[in-house]
Amino acid sequence: MKQIYLLLIASSLLASSCISPKQAIKKGRYDTAYYLAYKKVRKNASKDKRVLLLEEAFNIVQQRDLDRIEFLKTHHDPAQWEEIYDRYDAIAKRQEQVKLLPDLIIEREGFRTANLKLINIDKGLSEAREQAADYSYARAVDLLNRGGRQNARDAYYALEHISKYYSSYKDIARLKSMAQQHGTSEIFVRSNPGHALQIFPSIGSELSNINLVHLNNQWQLFHTSYDTSMMYDYTVNIDIETVQYRPEQINESRYSEHKEIQDGWNYVLDKNGNVLKDSLGNDIKTPRMITISCAVIETHQLKTVSMVGKIVMINNHSGQKIHTDRITAESVFQNSSAVAIGDLHALSKETLEKTKHSYIPFPSDYNMLKDAAAIYNQVSQDILRKKNDYLM
Repeated sequence: MKQIYLLLIASSLLASSCISPKQAIKKGRYDTAYYLAYKKVRKNASKDKRVLLLEEAFNIVQQRDLDRIEFLKTHHDPAQWEEIYDRYDAIAKRQEQVKLLPDLIIEREGFRTANLKLINIDKGLSEAREQAADYSYARAVDLLNRGGRQNARDAYYALEHISKYYSSYKDIARLKSMAQQHGTSEIFVRSNPGHALQIFPSIGSELSNINLVHLNNQWQLFHTSYDTSMMYDYTVNIDIETVQYRPEQINESRYSEHKEIQDGWNYVLDKNGNVLKDSLGNDIKTPRMITISCAVIETHQLKTVSMVGKIVMINNHSGQKIHTDRITAESVFQNSSAVAIGDLHALSKETLEKTKHSYIPFPSDYNMLKDAAAIYNQVSQDILRKKNDYLM
C-alpha cells in the first residue's frame, strides 16, 4: 500500500507543471494542489488568493491522511503500520514546511490569519515507527525460520527496511548476516576438456582456471575450485566436445593492371617536315600517350581452429538439468598480400595498398587453439552472465 501511496504523490507532482492549484483542487488532486500552492505562497505570501488556496489544500490533505490513519488502525493489521507511518511522516513534513512561512494574513477576510490546522503527531509517529519496525523484524524472523534461499533473501530485505525507521535495531546485524548466508546460491563451475585437448593439456588447464569473480553478486557466488566442505547449490559443466583443425589454405590469383600515361609530346609537322606554329609562334604539339602494365600475384592465407561444446546448468538439490546452451568458438587467421612485377604506376590505389602487405608464416596449431580457448571462455562467461537467473 505504501508504494501505491507514494506513487500517487509522485505522479501528482510530475503532472503539476501543467495545472493550477485551483484546477487541482477541483479534480481532487489535493497533494498536487498543496504542492503548487505552497510554492506560490513561498514566493509571495501577500496575495490572498494564493494563501486561501494553500489553506484549503493543506487542510484537505491533512484531514485525508488523518482519516486514512484512523481507518487503517481499525483493521488491526500489523502490515498496515508502514502506511500509517508514511502518512504521519507526510503530515510532519508538511507541517514543518508551513511553519517556515511568514504569518499568512488574508486581507479580504478582515485581515484574519490563515487557519492551517497543525496538530501534534509525535506520539502517533513514534508508535507507527515502532510498530512498523517490529512488524518487519517479526516477518524477517518468520521467513528465516521457514528456510529456503528466497525466504532468506526476503528476510534480508525486510531487515534492511528497518533502517527506514531506526539506524540500529535489536540484533538485525546478526540476522542480516544469517539471511545473506542462507540466501546466497553457491555455484561450482567445472571445465571438462575431455579427449578434445589431450594433445595440448596446458590449454585444458587454462580453461579450468576461468576467472568468474566479476560474475559474483549479492546472491550468487561462483567457484572454480572444488571445496569438499561446501554444499554447492548448482553445478555448471562447461564441456568441450570437439576441436576441429582446418588445413592451411593458400589461394593465389594472378592478374595484370594497365594504365595509359603521357610520355612526352608529338610535334605537328607540315608537309615539308617542319614544326607547325600557332598564331603566337608557339610549336603546335599533342601529348604522346603510352600504355604501361604491371603483373600482380595476390596471395590469400586462411587457417581456422574451432572449438565446439556446451554449457550445462544442474540443480544439485534436484539433480535436474535446468538449462543447456551450445558453444562454438573459432580462431581465424587471415592474411592477404601481393607482389607486383612491372611498373607500379600502372596499379590502382587499392592494388598498390595490397603490395604493402607481405606473406607471413601461419601460426601454430597450439597458438590458434589457445586463441579459440580464450574465445570459448569468454562465450561461457557471457552465457553465465545473461542466463544467471537459472542459478538463483
